[in-house]
Amino acid sequence: MLLVVIVSVNGVFHCPTSACKRGLGKTWARIYSCNGTTSDDHYIELDNDKLATLAGTAKRVQIARSLFFATQKATSEPNTYPIKRLQSLQTVSRPLNSASATTSTITNNWDGNSNFLTHFSTGNCGTVVSYDRKLYDACGNTHGVHIQRDTIGTKGPFCTVDAALGYKGRIDVWIDYDISQVVCSDDVKLCSDGVTEVSRQPNFLCDFAPCPSLVCTDDVWQCPEGATQEFVSRDPDNNCDFRICPGIFCADDLFDCPSGDSVTRDPNTNCEFKPCP
Repeated sequence: MLLVVIVSVNGVFHCPTSACKRGLGKTWARIYSCNGTTSDDHYIELDNDKLATLAGTAKRVQIARSLFFATQKATSEPNTYPIKRLQSLQTVSRPLNSASATTSTITNNWDGNSNFLTHFSTGNCGTVVSYDRKLYDACGNTHGVHIQRDTIGTKGPFCTVDAALGYKGRIDVWIDYDISQVVCSDDVKLCSDGVTEVSRQPNFLCDFAPCPSLVCTDDVWQCPEGATQEFVSRDPDNNCDFRICPGIFCADDLFDCPSGDSVTRDPNTNCEFKPCP
């Protein structure tokens, strides 16, 4: 049994898509992203277990708004209430012992452009809610930051800065974390070769490390007439099956196999049904 462990080599940081970045001497992980007030265009980067793991080693929270080719950022001071709230999976918009965040509270606990920070103060918000309902809630501030991750009443997930003026833009929420202190769960994933196992890695935000690419045989498949390519090779990312012949479009009906499985038509065999498993 082969266990593959992917680590940082010569200081190279392995980062999944755009969900992490380097800066300010730390590694930053994006925990949430949304674009405007539409409930369809929002993305939760980390589930609660991963967030709790990373936030436990973090010191700061950063909220960034991109609008009209400009980016504004507010970064919490190290080990202040925003990250402490998040470590408890709570909204980051209010201090630990208060129901509101005054202008002076924001100035003392967040670093950023003074005009942008005016959007962070809150009124009396009442009961503390979990971060996965409202990540930031500048209640009582008509020009405030509002990041709602969950559907509450008739209003679905949305985010906005200064809703009173209709300013939407993209909002990203990040935390810094110490990659050397992150301990991921010890479960493993079996790769498609049926032999190789990969573990979860801090460098991949505790996702599984990528499976190594298979080494396929170098034979090719001759595509049927009508394809835009004469031959296709095997695909190491698809268990070394032959790639799909381009330019062939089959009907989308299914064949029901005796086993109860269903198979689709195969562009590589003149749209005959694939063999039953």
